[in-house]
Amino acid sequence: MGARLDYSASPATTFSYYNFIGKENVSRNLRFFHGVGVKSTLGRKIVVQANADYGMQDKELGGTSRWYSFGLIGKAQPNPRLGVSARVEEFRDAEQVVIVTGSEAGFRGTTASLGADVTPLGSTRAMWRTEVRGTWNTDPVFPRRSNGEFSKNNYLLVSSFAVTF
Repeated sequence: MGARLDYSASPATTFSYYNFIGKENVSRNLRFFHGVGVKSTLGRKIVVQANADYGMQDKELGGTSRWYSFGLIGKAQPNPRLGVSARVEEFRDAEQVVIVTGSEAGFRGTTASLGADVTPLGSTRAMWRTEVRGTWNTDPVFPRRSNGEFSKNNYLLVSSFAVTF
């Protein structure tokens, strides 16, 4: 079961609280997840958003595992056909509840990305999105395709085209 509450402090700023309480994964252990966020529009062309999440889950043999994350996102709309975004996130999951790595330290990673949204027709019905993203972890947890070893970083370039009917 989950809930979300949003409070608009002004037409430009919204505060959010969201949660989940239940048995989500295969192990069927009780999970508690909570998050808070704030989104604010600065002027007509810039939006910033910050969030923090915290989760707990019962362990099979007693006790509780914990993980958390926080992030910051910014988006600028220099003109009606182009949006540019940047994001940075931190995620800690030492007991590998959400991200299983196989390393002793679990997942302790940082992600950063830059993206562009292009609406070629000037409408929101068609959009081309491109993003480049890097993720860095303290231990080598990302598989390398070339030699079967693992790396402390991972990079991704993705592009998509969406049409809304």
